[in-house]
Amino acid sequence: MHFFYLFRRCRYARLRGVTDEEYSVIENVTNRIIEHTNKLSGRNDVIDHLAIRSTPRKGVPAHADNKKWEPSNSTWVPNGSGHRTWSAIILLNTPSEYKGGTIRFHDPNRADFLPGKGQGVIFDASEKNVHSVDTVPHGERFTFMVWLSHASGEHTRKKYFLW
Repeated sequence: MHFFYLFRRCRYARLRGVTDEEYSVIENVTNRIIEHTNKLSGRNDVIDHLAIRSTPRKGVPAHADNKKWEPSNSTWVPNGSGHRTWSAIILLNTPSEYKGGTIRFHDPNRADFLPGKGQGVIFDASEKNVHSVDTVPHGERFTFMVWLSHASGEHTRKKYFLW
């Protein structure tokens, strides 16, 4: 399983094996996500982190993108990504290429999404949107994920990770 994490300060990190055309598509889609999210939210947030990822077979456990559950006092507290404001998940392949992989939002109202290729969901990154991804027992499910943060950028941005 390979994970490619890209970060942007002024420009995107370059990935080996990505053509100029593919790179341009990534940049255009990211800019559209930022534009639509800011229009929806009335904010002026910027890219914090983006990733192209193969979903783990075991899925992704329930979590919030900018908080973690603190069992000692039963509250949500900021995690290492507490600066994130909005999240987006876009499917890169068709659901017929894999089984499972439903995006599930939890309390207070459960909502399940199984987007098609090129479709996705944008949501507030807080504990208001605790979400998970079901197991992927067959095939591979690829997603493009984008996280936004405050335009001030008052946090430490990493350059990139390859796992």
